[in-house]
Amino acid sequence: MSFSTKIKKEMLLIQPLTEKEIISELYGIFLSKDGIIKEEVNFKTEISYIAKRVLEDIKKLKDLEFNFSYIKSDKITSHNMYNIQLKDTNNLFSTDIDDIWLLKGIFLGNGYVKDPQKGYSMDFFLDNDRVANMVYDQLKKMDKKVFLSKKKEKNIVYIRNNEDILDLLVIFGAVNTFFSYQDTTINKEISLKITRNMNYEIANETKKIATATEQIRMINKIKDSVGLENLNNALREVAIIRLENEDLSLSELAEKLNITKSGIRNRFRRLKEIYEELEANNAKIYFKK
Repeated sequence: MSFSTKIKKEMLLIQPLTEKEIISELYGIFLSKDGIIKEEVNFKTEISYIAKRVLEDIKKLKDLEFNFSYIKSDKITSHNMYNIQLKDTNNLFSTDIDDIWLLKGIFLGNGYVKDPQKGYSMDFFLDNDRVANMVYDQLKKMDKKVFLSKKKEKNIVYIRNNEDILDLLVIFGAVNTFFSYQDTTINKEISLKITRNMNYEIANETKKIATATEQIRMINKIKDSVGLENLNNALREVAIIRLENEDLSLSELAEKLNITKSGIRNRFRRLKEIYEELEANNAKIYFKK
């Protein structure tokens, strides 16, 4: 079962109580499939539980005649097609509409939420431009970070903000799915934070090893060329302690020598200058620096 299906099945556990809520939900479901033409409705869906909800809502309303039919597929990979027709809505949808139940109906018909393990996404796929703008405006009015685009002649109203998706799950009545979604996002954020910290530590360790390796290479060059005894006390001291402690960071070396990190950086900078002079001149240096 997809994550979207879980949400919709939980939403359907909550029944519209008033006539206004019933009409608003029906209106949203029909609009989602662009199924209203003037005063007629021709609604088609392959989803049995949506067809069942539509029939339940229609039967709660008085003096509303409908036709129901379905085409059974002979192929295993195909779905049955359910068709519900209203020849005359009697201006049913011109009455006052509940915006939330309307939005819930549209989501039931053509809404989608990605499994939070894979990413954060809520989408409304809508053929009708007017309906797409209606959904966009309603979500804007609810202070959601919503976007509207078009892909292959289909309008997509979408949200990528985790908190807004969670808010809408509560508004839609999918409370259990809300907690499941929230737990997944929390665990995902913790996992990402741990990974970032590990990557940071690995990067620091790699940098420390690379720095130490380069310093040891320079010191050995100086040692072989002129001998460490020809360095002044400060440089000889730092050179020897580096050779004896290959795995220590600059901060740890500075602590051993009881000097600042800036001080030890300056000493290594001076060792580097001697090394570069040796490399450039291929000559020995006989005086202490």
